[in-house]
Amino acid sequence: MSNLKTGVIALLYVLLAANSVHAQNFNRPVPPLIAPYEFRKYDSACYGYYLTAPVKVKPTRVGDGSIVQPEMILDCNGYVVWYEAKPPVVVNSDFNYFPQAGVLAYCAVVDTSRYVRYLLDSTFNVVDSVDNVNGVKPDAHDFAILPNGNYLVAGRLDSIVDLSRDTFNGKPGDVHTRLMGFVLQEIDKQHRLVWQWNSNDFVNPAYQVRSYGYKPQLFDYCHGNAFELCSDGNYLISFRNLDAVYKIDRTTGKILWQLGGLHSDFKFINDAGFSGQHDVRELPNGNITLYDNANSSALHQSRGVEYMLNTLNHTATKVWSSALKPGLYASGMGNLQTLAVDNRLISYGQVYKPNPGIDVMNNKSELLVQFFFADSFMSYRSFLYDLPFQFPRPKVSVSKTKYGVVLKAPASYKNYMWSTGESTASVTITKPGTYQVWVNYGIGMLGSFPYTVTLADLAIMRRR
Repeated sequence: MSNLKTGVIALLYVLLAANSVHAQNFNRPVPPLIAPYEFRKYDSACYGYYLTAPVKVKPTRVGDGSIVQPEMILDCNGYVVWYEAKPPVVVNSDFNYFPQAGVLAYCAVVDTSRYVRYLLDSTFNVVDSVDNVNGVKPDAHDFAILPNGNYLVAGRLDSIVDLSRDTFNGKPGDVHTRLMGFVLQEIDKQHRLVWQWNSNDFVNPAYQVRSYGYKPQLFDYCHGNAFELCSDGNYLISFRNLDAVYKIDRTTGKILWQLGGLHSDFKFINDAGFSGQHDVRELPNGNITLYDNANSSALHQSRGVEYMLNTLNHTATKVWSSALKPGLYASGMGNLQTLAVDNRLISYGQVYKPNPGIDVMNNKSELLVQFFFADSFMSYRSFLYDLPFQFPRPKVSVSKTKYGVVLKAPASYKNYMWSTGESTASVTITKPGTYQVWVNYGIGMLGSFPYTVTLADLAIMRRR
């Protein structure tokens, strides 16, 4: 009996030790609307601003006791510079910056039938909102602003088709299959349709990778999740359920080539290929990057990857991929961003504590920065930009009294929110820690530089 007791105690110690390894050190102050997070910095360089919109595993509506979090911007040291003051009704996602237009944009999921892109100027006020037109249903996966100033938005348009000649998992398709078409719409500044492309007109649904499943009531055979305007004026589209990237002709809509999937036009030279991918992009040198979720891979190890394509010999050569050990698996979402001096940002998508939500690394996959979101939080995409905006961050003044350290924000603002949860212009601090205040700015709240109160600062209380 004593041996059993000893074994139980030993097991408890192992479990406690394992839990302590994965415990999170929430090390940045946050306002009440933002869930806590951990920021780790392994490099002395400080560059740019992070844009992200973490969400809960099962985002729900405001008022049921769960956190429905707005989009936010963090500085290079991981402190919240700005966040939207009003929480979303359901969820906001894909918070991005478009340098050619000088605007920020995010996708607000108003309800299951309506997604709206809101555009913000440098003062963080809404200057436009973009929705689908001409009866096309919304799709929240991607958004772009073209060089001519028009918007490129994703959408959905279904067709009833006969798939009885095709088989899915050994069974014939239905004669009345509802085929979910992935649509691209180019919309001008007056929100008029300029150009439209529908996958149902060009992509063979029999090319769908069988592991993603067939449902005749609604067959999501391609599941487009990213698009990119190429230097030659044509488009790349990532189709997750085809495990493939297509290049389409902007003029005719015809498919120019297919990379990956069941009928790839390219042979992978030094790589096994990708699956369930997101966020296809073309680099200035013509190479293609994407975030490989690796759903169909034997290793199930998600990664960022870059390919050089030879369109004459139809070969795809891997020139870089992230090589973190141990690897992790994200079954969905995520993005890869190529940064200055060939650094990379990977937002892992559907992964959770104790895994990082965001990694910034150099070309050798050496870590520079990591973000760890709170338990059950993730981010669809995240980005790092050297924003040209002026952030007139409020300056906190400090005084010491026998009651504690008084932190005071300028009196010229209408709204205040401290990391302590107080909404007054000043707060009295009685515990050591790092504190911030946020004040009204555009449709959101602008953060001060952090101020750290030490035990030495509080010593005056004990002497009075």
